[in-house]
Amino acid sequence: MKDNVHSITLKVGLDKSEDQDIAVFVVTRESEKKVYVQVVGDEDLYGKNYIIEPNYEGNERPNPGFQSEFAEEYIPAAKNNITYVEVANWPIVQYIYVPAYNPWVSNWGWNRYPQWWRPWRPYSWHWYAGFHYNYFNIYFGYYRRTNVYRNPGWYKWHYGNNGWRSRSPIYVNRYQQGYFRTTYSRPQSFSVGYRVSRERVPVNMRPAVYPTRPMPSNREMRQEPHGRGSREFNNNGRGRGNGNGRGKDNRASRHYN
Repeated sequence: MKDNVHSITLKVGLDKSEDQDIAVFVVTRESEKKVYVQVVGDEDLYGKNYIIEPNYEGNERPNPGFQSEFAEEYIPAAKNNITYVEVANWPIVQYIYVPAYNPWVSNWGWNRYPQWWRPWRPYSWHWYAGFHYNYFNIYFGYYRRTNVYRNPGWYKWHYGNNGWRSRSPIYVNRYQQGYFRTTYSRPQSFSVGYRVSRERVPVNMRPAVYPTRPMPSNREMRQEPHGRGSREFNNNGRGRGNGNGRGKDNRASRHYN
């Protein structure tokens, strides 16, 4: 916590001494009736200024220059807007701004797992993209992408010298060695992930048709710039898909987000 800002970090332990941030929920209260929240993807995984926020009600647009590639193809039946007052009234938001509140830190971590936890094999990037394709209409109905921080000071607090961010040398070294490349070599798994999630989404909320745009080529995948791909921490080529869908030359690569 700093001033009226709460920085709630999702991170993963890569060994007993190293953590890597995944994303941060940034909650800022300007007054009792004005609170906003943004989710910021870590720059190592999503690139710089990859920010998701609710569709806030009103005419103001934090990033009027940003145009999603999917704006025409995936248009939800209704946009679900939200006001700053509604966010301020969320029970969890009210709870974290109680004067007696103390930040919570998970007890779980490297070699500290719940009894019910079992190892699992991560999905490839293409499978992950196919699975979430069916949720695009829902996603764009509630959220939007921006690259503007509603609290500019947060960036320095998080990424600056002695900032809050956890960055693992393990991740950096494995990226430099090219381990991430094998996670992009399974375009056929897109249809598998697509079928798994198809029946979970109500018919009236699904994209109307199976995607017809061409899959990104392996050549495009191998040329992904730093921070634009999924990660992998083993040698079996089955890394979890955490990419933001940005392909060659930082263009959105087809139907991914």
